Amino acid sequence: MTRPAAAATAIEETTQQIHDLVRPLPREVLLWRPAPEVWSILDNLAHIAEFIPFWVGEIHAMLARPPQPWGRDQSHAGRLAAVRDTSGRDLLDLLASIHAAAADAARFLRSLDEAQLDIEAVSRNPRWALKPVSFVVDILLVKHLADHRDQIQRNLRQHHEATTGPQG
Repeated sequence: MTRPAAAATAIEETTQQIHDLVRPLPREVLLWRPAPEVWSILDNLAHIAEFIPFWVGEIHAMLARPPQPWGRDQSHAGRLAAVRDTSGRDLLDLLASIHAAAADAARFLRSLDEAQLDIEAVSRNPRWALKPVSFVVDILLVKHLADHRDQIQRNLRQHHEATTGPQG
C-alpha cells in the first residue's frame, strides 16, 4: 500500500471509530466538559468537520506551482468559528459533515503519488517553517484526527468517573 493510500485508510478507519463512539451518546454527554478549558465532544466533532477540509485545501496549496504558503495558527478565524457555541449543533449533521470530509480527503489522498508527499512549502506558522506535504498528511490530518478520537475517549472516561466515581 502506498503512503497516500495508507493515510486515506487511516482517515476512514478513525472517522468510523469516532462515529461508533459518539453516535449512541445522549446529548448531555456530548455537551459535557471535563473542565472549563477542555472541549466537549461536540466541540471536538465541530473542529474535525472543519479541519479535514481545511488541511486538504492546504495540501492543494502546497502542490501548486509555485507552492503557496500553507497553514495557520490557533487563532485562525475559521478554526475559532467552528468551535464557537457548538451546543446548538446537531450530532447527525456533524457526523455527516465529517464522513463527507473524510471521504473527500481519502479520495484526494489516493490520487497522490509518493513523490508529491515530498514536495515542500513554507508554512504561515513560523513554528513549522518549511515542511513536506507528508507532514500535513501524517501530522495535521491522520495524527490530528486520531488525537481528537483519543480526546473524545478521554472525555467519555472522565464523564463516567464523574458520574459513577472512579471505581464505577
